[in-house]
Amino acid sequence: YDDVLVYRTVLWYLLLGGRHIDGAHLYLNHNAIGKAIKEAIRRGIDRSEIFVTTKIAPSHYGYEKTMATVQNFLSEDELGLDYIDLVP
Repeated sequence: YDDVLVYRTVLWYLLLGGRHIDGAHLYLNHNAIGKAIKEAIRRGIDRSEIFVTTKIAPSHYGYEKTMATVQNFLSEDELGLDYIDLVP
């Protein structure tokens, strides 16, 4: 995915009232999504209004692997958020 395109699309979606963002590590778009969410928050959208979901690869299933993967997703290199609302 093109990071600039993802960033602009997610930001525009949030500014127009969208509130559910669905990503996945496989899509390679976590960083752009995180930046767009942060910009939307800076522009006045409350983080608690945005529902963020992401998915993990089957190779990362299991409690320990899943917890480590989610912590990685929260890092500045990925989403850079304080929390993810749902990891199905």
